[in-house]
Amino acid sequence: MPGAPKWNEIPKYPVIAGIGALAVGVTIAWWAKVDISSLFESAEIRRGQLWRLVTSIFPHLDILHLAFNLYWLWALGTVVERVYGHAKTALLLLLFAVGSNSLDFAFAQGGVGLSGVGMAYSVYCVSCLTAMSDSAESSIEEPSSCLPDGFSSAS
Repeated sequence: MPGAPKWNEIPKYPVIAGIGALAVGVTIAWWAKVDISSLFESAEIRRGQLWRLVTSIFPHLDILHLAFNLYWLWALGTVVERVYGHAKTALLLLLFAVGSNSLDFAFAQGGVGLSGVGMAYSVYCVSCLTAMSDSAESSIEEPSSCLPDGFSSAS
């Protein structure tokens, strides 16, 4: 899989760049003590506030959490957007957010509901499948072929 696109290529990936920008904006607002409680998973989902199944992917706990997720969203999400296009990528991300947050909500024992990790793993899986289908040399036995250049699963 080729390396992550350069930052000057942001206009080519509006869905991924938009999700990243929303994550940064919401996270900074939260850190600045703005009330974003209407974005988190809560019992209000049972009362029809289904947007919370999507919006809870945006807040991040700290700078490392935000930076790590933004990097992998950019490195892997741009592959998905390049291959599937903007509309399908947006629909996939919506499906991944609702799916992972629904499971998190169904089994949660409390907490804030920051389950963007499920979405991140979903993007990773789609980018791996895309890379494997694009390369006859890739196989499931070679998981490092799913990582951007410079990364390896070998120690």
